[in-house]
Amino acid sequence: MKPHAWTLWLVVVLVGTTGAWLVSRGWAEETHTVTPKGTGKVEKNFDIDKNDEEPVSPESVVGEGKITITTKTFKLPTGWKFDDFKEDKTPENRKQFNPGDYVDIEIDPQCLPPVVDAPTVQVKGPPPARENPDEIKVVVTDLTVPTTVGWPLKCEGNLTPPSGGGGGGGEEKWHWSAKISKYVVDLDTDTNNNGTIDGYEDEYENYPSGRVVCLSREGDGKDLDDLAEIRLRVENSTDGTVTLEEIGDKVKVWDNPDKTGNPIISPSDNSETWPVGEMPSQLWVDGVTLGQSTLKLSHKDQQDLIKILVCDPISWSPRGNTVYVYEPYIPNTDGSDAIWNKVQSCGWTNRIRYAGMDQCTLARLKEPGQADPDLRIGIVAYHSLGTHDPPLDTVEVARGTQAEMIAWKGDEPDMYVALSEVAIGPPYPPYAVKAKAAWFQNKWKPKLDANRAIVVMMACNTYPNITASVGGRSAFGYLGDSHPNLHGPNMNLLFGRLNGSEANRKWRTTGRAYGALGFQDDFRLYLTPVGDQYPPPDPDNPQALWTTLNPSPNKNWVGLEYYLTFPTGAAPRKGAGCIVFDTYMEDEQAPNGQDPNEAVKVKAGTGVTDRRWFPNAGGNDFLVSFDFEHGGVTMQADADCCLNLDTDDDAPRRQMSGERLESGVDKEWSF
Repeated sequence: MKPHAWTLWLVVVLVGTTGAWLVSRGWAEETHTVTPKGTGKVEKNFDIDKNDEEPVSPESVVGEGKITITTKTFKLPTGWKFDDFKEDKTPENRKQFNPGDYVDIEIDPQCLPPVVDAPTVQVKGPPPARENPDEIKVVVTDLTVPTTVGWPLKCEGNLTPPSGGGGGGGEEKWHWSAKISKYVVDLDTDTNNNGTIDGYEDEYENYPSGRVVCLSREGDGKDLDDLAEIRLRVENSTDGTVTLEEIGDKVKVWDNPDKTGNPIISPSDNSETWPVGEMPSQLWVDGVTLGQSTLKLSHKDQQDLIKILVCDPISWSPRGNTVYVYEPYIPNTDGSDAIWNKVQSCGWTNRIRYAGMDQCTLARLKEPGQADPDLRIGIVAYHSLGTHDPPLDTVEVARGTQAEMIAWKGDEPDMYVALSEVAIGPPYPPYAVKAKAAWFQNKWKPKLDANRAIVVMMACNTYPNITASVGGRSAFGYLGDSHPNLHGPNMNLLFGRLNGSEANRKWRTTGRAYGALGFQDDFRLYLTPVGDQYPPPDPDNPQALWTTLNPSPNKNWVGLEYYLTFPTGAAPRKGAGCIVFDTYMEDEQAPNGQDPNEAVKVKAGTGVTDRRWFPNAGGNDFLVSFDFEHGGVTMQADADCCLNLDTDDDAPRRQMSGERLESGVDKEWSF
């Protein structure tokens, strides 16, 4: 406590009938830090002016019958001051001090006699307590519970913001308001995204973002569900019912973390009611639709609310910065150039390109699958001819005379020499080496899976058999014929979306880039056929493993038209903030990537503490969260320290794209 700042004891005695033994009861919360509300001052009128009270539990309650003594202590957020109701703020007038000048208490207007006309007030502490109290204790003795104050007990008062932290409103703007409730109704989750549910978030759990969860179609391909645990509590009541309601139609709520059975809440059935004694103490929330959700727990006249933010599945970026191109006899003027021209801005620094039969050897075709740790290929572009002969599971990897092709193939398994199906020429000779899907599965897939690569097969009939075999997180090919003249436009569209230059930066993941359509010649992202049916373009299919070229701040385009950076706006309240990324982020490697204080910096202002990385259910970090005391702050996500995750310490990382375009751009936001 600051020097010369004392606790005030405000004792209001309400006149009425007497008689009852006093019994003391303990309560969960003692002091309560008031939340500044920037919607104007309130007046001393024995009424609640704004109808914006935050629910709090009593510090203590003494009494069980006609006499009830309720106690509650209110304290200030850091830097704030209680402002009295006096219109004349001169020092002389302030000497005529009454602690009731700091608190307005709502009284039932039907109460007779009007008990608020002559309350008894006591003050503990020397005169400096009149100036700048840090805490105010309200003690109300209620002698006629059914007709006077009763429950809930509502209080309010005015506030003066910290210097420079008032959001432009000054002392004319801010107030606090609280509702002291006999019945304790508590709904908790990890609102500040620090990995624990500790009750610290109670004061701001109904502010966005709240607990962040990813869509249940998890983006890392491990079929993980990123569930948010919630805890339910009702105290001092044994009768009646409790209702949990979801507002927003964004989540499902389960009674077990394995999601067995049926959800107890879903978008089609958004509430569940139990008798008080049968209410579960623990539930799990599963995000099913993008956007902000509110969960509300209600019992009698009390309720508690929490926020849940459902964001896109988090993507991986490929390992390494190398693009591999293999095009034995297609003019190199379209698709592969389009890919390279787009990816460079996202931090891709190296290209290996083999064009023409003088460069396209069997050894070089094997390079994407080599075990060489220094060769980290993240994008593979095959640009040649496919097949039209059933079972549509080969591509041509070389072409020449029969003797040349026999020599080229040697004794390599899962390849054969045959006449080419396509008469290209002159001067191309008629024979080709054809590689089967099994060859790619054995030679490419293990390494490209490990590299989380993006693979594009620019050839006819490469979907689904070849794309199912080449490996990588996202493999593209053609269902049916493809024309070489259309490879360039398709690659421009696909990689233009991935690098943010197309469609207002909406579609920077392979799943969204593909799902946005617009491609020609039935260009497909590989999804496992169901029977003999090929799945239509659907980025929400669980098999559509999402991949980004480099990390960026997440941006929900469905329901939330803004970057997922919190808080937003100018309200200088205590709370929790975060920045959500669309890609799993490095928290262990340099430069300073292991330090969230370097990854997300405070560029201006004070009061931000405890920055930390936060993981999904698989343990991979995808946001930085923090606590803050007030507004007037500018945060900066530093591109030099916000890097995509890789499990190999020596693997090169790509910098964040702060504006979802080129890499190496910081992201700033203020509140």
